[in-house]
Amino acid sequence: MKPTRAVASFDSASTFHRVLAQHLHDTSSPALGLGPAARAVGRVLPVVNRMPRGVRETLYIWSGWSEAIRQRQVDSVDAEAIAEWACSSYPRRRYPAVLIGSSSGAVAHLAALAGVPWLPQTFLVPVRHRTLDPDDSRTAMDVLAAARAAFTEKNPGTAVHHMHDANQDRLMIRRMGYFRFKYQQLPAAYEAFLRENLAPGGTVVVADCGERWPTTSTGPRQVFQHGAVGDATPDEYARGTRRPPTERARRRSGGSTTRCCPTSLVCARPRVGNSIDCPSPARTRSAGRSPSCTGPGTSNRARPPPACWSAASR
Repeated sequence: MKPTRAVASFDSASTFHRVLAQHLHDTSSPALGLGPAARAVGRVLPVVNRMPRGVRETLYIWSGWSEAIRQRQVDSVDAEAIAEWACSSYPRRRYPAVLIGSSSGAVAHLAALAGVPWLPQTFLVPVRHRTLDPDDSRTAMDVLAAARAAFTEKNPGTAVHHMHDANQDRLMIRRMGYFRFKYQQLPAAYEAFLRENLAPGGTVVVADCGERWPTTSTGPRQVFQHGAVGDATPDEYARGTRRPPTERARRRSGGSTTRCCPTSLVCARPRVGNSIDCPSPARTRSAGRSPSCTGPGTSNRARPPPACWSAASR
């Protein structure tokens, strides 16, 4: 499967990556860099905004669903090919630094200001399912269990965070699940990119999201993330809430209970969807150039990158 079909174009990581690559090519990014079709759609949005709420929400749901892949296609997603695609988007030249790691607007702006690439550690692959009650988190977790296992079996160097947010993604998760996969090992394409494009003595900056969120382990290298950083707290996701605007959104969309998410899940690991996911704290080596490495919370102090970015760990 082509990376552009597997990876959601509406996700923050793919959007930051796309716009940054266009910036480094010295081109502008109208409509978030999605091209003429997106700009054409943008011109009709004022008309859509005048439609009844139900119609607008239906259009929103199906526009997202159109980017999701079928469950039987999950084992055709190639994380290494996605890494190659990510690298191919950037101009091939010498850079004084390369950013690698978590997705954030701050990282993208920093990379654009410095004129250097950012190689994401995470991408979003949306997966279709039958219509589900967004408040039924237990069923959402169970329905896509086979798909999560198929993804991790196909891509041994990754972990999957199945994200289910009935507050902020309430409409979308009715018809698809959010598989945010993370590279646990430095992809071969990233290693080659550093070797060929990082200037001698250059710096690899590892960006790690400091947010933490409870997750439930559902199998080897896979977790279910119930909710996400935003208005509602982890306890409200697990036990429910009547607090507006969460309760207003639930009632408006026909939620089946007075709780945001009725199933209380055992939370196993404090990881949020965009943070770096490493299997072990082993020391790393560079990709043949001995670059200095700056980690989160440091200035110019030399520091080894996380184990998941070690070429030796593969």
